[in-house]
Amino acid sequence: MEHDFTIAVSLDGPEEEHDRNRIYSDGKGTFRNVMKNVSSIMDSGYKKIFSMAVFDWKSNLFEIEEFFNRIDVPPLMIASTVGITGGCKYYDQFSKDDYSAYLEQIKMAKNYYYEIFSKKNKLQEKDSFFDRIIGDNAKYSLFVPISIRKFSSIVPCTGTCIPGKKIFVDFSGNFHICEKMVEINPFGNVHDGLDYEKISEIVTDYFRHMDKCPNCRVKRTCSYCYIKFATDKGFMSSSHICEEVESSSIVPFGEALMLAEINPEYVEKSAHLENLKRNWSE
Repeated sequence: MEHDFTIAVSLDGPEEEHDRNRIYSDGKGTFRNVMKNVSSIMDSGYKKIFSMAVFDWKSNLFEIEEFFNRIDVPPLMIASTVGITGGCKYYDQFSKDDYSAYLEQIKMAKNYYYEIFSKKNKLQEKDSFFDRIIGDNAKYSLFVPISIRKFSSIVPCTGTCIPGKKIFVDFSGNFHICEKMVEINPFGNVHDGLDYEKISEIVTDYFRHMDKCPNCRVKRTCSYCYIKFATDKGFMSSSHICEEVESSSIVPFGEALMLAEINPEYVEKSAHLENLKRNWSE
């Protein structure tokens, strides 16, 4: 707080939801301690504190929505499902019935969100959990394709970054692309700094494998990066993923247009704010 840091707190929802996965080594839940620490920061009036939530097929989406609307809970920065990269077997614990129930919840959540969306005002102080998992997908589908997205000659496509723009430091002091991307050899360390030759090698090798990108119909909206194509033997060809990128863009874009028809004013204000954020970042 003294040095104006942005604080991002892993918080998955109400106590029962959060404590399913966020536990101590003895099996006890962390929710009450997390909320105690969060409260001390929020009570001080500090504004740069946000929540990051993870949910899965067992999550009660409506209870999570209600939780993040509370004034004593930090605004929700990101909400995402448990990832399945890196050989993760997390979803092996669930059944087909669990997945069916989850899809039904998503359907109900969307119907509810569409119903209240006509009354939403983008200038409201706090976005909800459903804004993150439904509204943000729509905004991304609408605004990214129609905006002028600047690709450099170094990063001509996909949503990847240049190693070093973000740095994950492991316990040995080595630099990695991010916390999810340790398959590739490090590109420096805390003692010697950045290894620019290694960074160039990583970027060149990555885009050598992005052979399908130039002809992709949705390449301007692709958010995939190194982690999606990395294996322990190097990067795999984008041809394995390209079809998935195109097909997965159809439904969100249709939903985005529907939301734009329901509440044009919200879309206008969101577009204005997105442009401001983009200009600030550039």
